[in-house]
Amino acid sequence: MRTMLTNMLSGLNANLMNFQLLNIVLPTQFSATIQNIEKYKQDLTTAQFVLQQAQNYANGMIQQATQENGIILQIAQGYQQQLNAVSLFLFDNAVEYRQEIRKYR
Repeated sequence: MRTMLTNMLSGLNANLMNFQLLNIVLPTQFSATIQNIEKYKQDLTTAQFVLQQAQNYANGMIQQATQENGIILQIAQGYQQQLNAVSLFLFDNAVEYRQEIRKYR
């Protein structure tokens, strides 16, 4: 724009030192496009925020499930130890009873 103004004024023996645009009127379709772009930017920012919130929630649920899984595993291991102890007790008693029964035959 500066070059165009300088060329126009050179025919009048005038030099352009500075210029300032005071008002720019854009066609309505430009204004509408600019507004749509701003709306899309806001929508994108909102979508990114919602996505981040969903990721944080999912990570929290995964962490909670992992912790609960560890607790469930510990409980199951405790039951397994109890069952092993009971099985060993029953096996030992079965051996003793078998020996007792053989004595009376």
